[in-house]
Amino acid sequence: MNIFKKIINRILRRKDRKTPDEIKKELCAKLPHADIDGEIITAFSFGIGPDGEKQDGALLITEKCVAVFKDNKEIARYDLGDVEKFEFRPLVGCCEITVTDNAGEHILCRADNSLRDVLAKNTRRLERLRETGQYSSDEALEVYRVCPKCGRKLAGGMYTCFRCSDKKSMFRRLLRMAKPYRKYMI
Repeated sequence: MNIFKKIINRILRRKDRKTPDEIKKELCAKLPHADIDGEIITAFSFGIGPDGEKQDGALLITEKCVAVFKDNKEIARYDLGDVEKFEFRPLVGCCEITVTDNAGEHILCRADNSLRDVLAKNTRRLERLRETGQYSSDEALEVYRVCPKCGRKLAGGMYTCFRCSDKKSMFRRLLRMAKPYRKYMI
């Protein structure tokens, strides 16, 4: 009976949670963005400033630029035409997104490791937006697959990792593939 109570409590707590789209809409409504060019694509918040101090920051991404906000005030804006690259950097205890433009390298945002996946995904999306002009959704991003047996990250095109795969069948397949070339191997 105790297990059922836990499951019901989890389900009820999920209803109170906001979806990422709801969070994005609230954040966009809160930020002053009337003078920003282009349609708003996404927005997300971060909690650490460039100097390491805690701050209420947000990043607003549009079709033409990226705007950085601190305490609901715009502190920096980078046009995508002037940007050379966006880069995600994992640091000790936190991570950051940097931008390189004509004036040099700048820190866009920094957050603790709880937002690591959000920053990494958005960095890949920003880089793709800069290169192709299209902002990709979650489905279009490369998703790392893991081995169903051991949970290790898989190489491209693999369904099980080398450690968990059947070595005998792999060796037999290799011999079948090498059969036409056996006279050259001896």
